[in-house]
Amino acid sequence: SRAKNVDPYKNPTFYGWSTKNLVYLHGVPHSNIDNYQSDIDGNDIFQLILDCERQTIRLINERTHRKYELNIDISKCPFPWQPHVRILSSL
Repeated sequence: SRAKNVDPYKNPTFYGWSTKNLVYLHGVPHSNIDNYQSDIDGNDIFQLILDCERQTIRLINERTHRKYELNIDISKCPFPWQPHVRILSSL
């Protein structure tokens, strides 16, 4: 059974983008990955694209037109993918 209250950022299947210019690859935070900048404003609109055929996820900020892409290691994050979206604000 699954443990409750597991920190999703420490999950070995977690891939994504975060604040402080961090990129998570299989649950491990990294900085300076592909020039990712977390310059998010309150009214931003994002596209999140899961491309299972190419085994990638993409994040597009419509305001800045910045596009980021991560290759997913399916040996660490096998199908079926289960998106976990967190939008946090200190406002």
